[in-house]
Amino acid sequence: MLSVKTNGGLVAAVRSTSKRRVRGGYLRYGEETVSHAKLHLALFAFAGVTLAGNVAPAEGLRLADTKEQLRLNYDVSVVDHGDRHLAVVVRIADAGRLKPLTGVDLVIRMSPVSGSRNNDVELCAPLATSSKNNGAIEARVDLVEGLAARAEICLKSPNLDGVHETRSLKWYYHAIPLVEYIKSAEKKP
Repeated sequence: MLSVKTNGGLVAAVRSTSKRRVRGGYLRYGEETVSHAKLHLALFAFAGVTLAGNVAPAEGLRLADTKEQLRLNYDVSVVDHGDRHLAVVVRIADAGRLKPLTGVDLVIRMSPVSGSRNNDVELCAPLATSSKNNGAIEARVDLVEGLAARAEICLKSPNLDGVHETRSLKWYYHAIPLVEYIKSAEKKP
């Protein structure tokens, strides 16, 4: 049974069957009371948490600098298995001005046929990396030819030239388009 009683402008929802004496009246034993003040506080806290995510989104900044300008030392090898599948291996010997790297991602852009803008992303997935004895980082991925033509490998870092802005949520990335590497892919039967 749910009943509502007012007590000096304070509204309480009461739920139970037996009574007990409280300030200014009877409330039922084992009640669950919710005051307007507590309800407003809970709604205000919920709204604050949900809106906070929209206030400060993280921003990834694509670097237009070349491999040489960023002092990057990496090698990309593509192997065509002949069944429309390509194996891509990226070996990063030195992250240059992006040290330390926080991730290596595979990004596949939308096809221009679908009427999308140039920066729309169809897929973005982090790649598992492994460290080699000489300190190099290696990432591997297998792709179908159609997706590989639109794919890029992104080297991500919160730092540029060793400077990390602690107050902002900016991160930097260098994109390596795979198109030019697919043209010179090694054919394997």
